[in-house]
Amino acid sequence: MEPSIVIRPPKAEELPQVSKQIAESYKSAYALLMDATYLDSLKDDHWLPILQEGSERGDVCLIAEREGEVLGSLVYGSSEQDAYMAEWHAIYLAPSQIGQGLGHGLTAAMERRMAEEGFRLCSLEVLVDNHRAIRFHENHGYGIVDTFTVEENGMTLTCHSMMKSFE
Repeated sequence: MEPSIVIRPPKAEELPQVSKQIAESYKSAYALLMDATYLDSLKDDHWLPILQEGSERGDVCLIAEREGEVLGSLVYGSSEQDAYMAEWHAIYLAPSQIGQGLGHGLTAAMERRMAEEGFRLCSLEVLVDNHRAIRFHENHGYGIVDTFTVEENGMTLTCHSMMKSFE
């Protein structure tokens, strides 16, 4: 019998492993959606300062791990515009875990925490060409509320804003 997956916040000493998991998952998720040179430039520790700064700001990171291996992670925080709205910053799964239900488990755990923390809404942003992610979020009750374009790392990216109400 395979050991169970545990969903929990990471310990501070686990953040380098979480950063590595995000870097690998990010590169896989965006391989056909973003500039390959940019993706290749991302190192395993790229997300470490982002995770640390987010933690200091009050963002919540949850990991899914099995026997010390980080299989997936997500990060959310409080919106600066609305005290009752959470902002879902990221969810990244190891490529081997996509389609296995891990994302659903992480999302359910996150939404339970959000409700306990008093959030009534959750917003997120997703690339318009990331059809799998859009379907995933729609299946969890999120709807597209806006579309916008940003310039990031030499790329022009078109994104959807999506939102879900917990009421």
